[in-house]
Amino acid sequence: MEQPENNRFLLPNLCELQVLFLLMIVMQLLVILEMLFLFGMRFDWLHFGLVTLYVQAQSLISASMLCTLRIPLAKVSMEMAVSSAFIVLLLIALVMALLVEHYWLSAIQVVSSDHAFVWRNVLVSAIISAVALRYLFVQQQLIAQQKSELQASLLALQARIRPHFLFNTLNSIASLITVAPEKAEQMIENLAGLIRASLREDVETTIEDEWQLCEAYLQIEKIRLDERLSWTCDFSGLNLQAEIPSLSLQPLLENAIYHGIQPNIEKGSITITGHSTDKEVQIQIKNSQNKDLQTPKKHEGHNMAVENIRHRLIRLYGDTATLELCDKGDSFIVTMTYAFND
Repeated sequence: MEQPENNRFLLPNLCELQVLFLLMIVMQLLVILEMLFLFGMRFDWLHFGLVTLYVQAQSLISASMLCTLRIPLAKVSMEMAVSSAFIVLLLIALVMALLVEHYWLSAIQVVSSDHAFVWRNVLVSAIISAVALRYLFVQQQLIAQQKSELQASLLALQARIRPHFLFNTLNSIASLITVAPEKAEQMIENLAGLIRASLREDVETTIEDEWQLCEAYLQIEKIRLDERLSWTCDFSGLNLQAEIPSLSLQPLLENAIYHGIQPNIEKGSITITGHSTDKEVQIQIKNSQNKDLQTPKKHEGHNMAVENIRHRLIRLYGDTATLELCDKGDSFIVTMTYAFND
């Protein structure tokens, strides 16, 4: 089940080795800082080793517990998730401190009657846990803000279905009503589906759903341009359930038709290919074009949609996401690459 958006990113996935390793490094740095505070440059190496063992054991147990609870906590409110995680971390700290006091400190006869060791370690754990959860909470709020900004950007793009496309489609429908009513009806259905999809407010969708939208658009343009437009799509090497920014492929296809196919009186073609690995998704759109028709301003119309999509890719998938353009004279290629999100 998909995690609710309210706290989906509250807790990092501590089941991942990279995150776990980073946690262990941070905790070890805290141990070193404690040693420097207590002993200065004259380390008590025995004490250092025992504290390291204790802290790392508590860290691993806490990480394992939070890893187990991550999905259940994602189903409750933000306040409940933070409170529950904090209580769990304190209970782990309390139990471990009691065990150490009972089985080890008592054996070497250094247990105090007021359980100072237990309360000191619980207090330190409470401070560290509170700071960490506060950091994660603020991070989640920043992510939520970024999502809102992305959604606003997406809605702005969705609102800009080009007037020439709508007018051309409506004119084509009007001209076909009397001579080919079945084609006119098909264009109306595809146009309705395209507009309906453009009204979605989702920041991301699956590649499969995005391609269904693209097919509706291509069918409209095929009826309008007839034999001047053909296309092929090969997604056999692509995970169709991978996420992709909503309304990202359709504007690229619209650019390909508007700047490559439509100005050319000869037959034109568009090739869409994609492949993915466990780490990355790459989709390429290649359209033919008449190189003799090119002018210095020919591709200026690409910029608005392309920059919008590139911006959303980077915001959603990080700085490694790219949207590359390549003009080869008789063809124009757009390649979208971004990290795959499980």
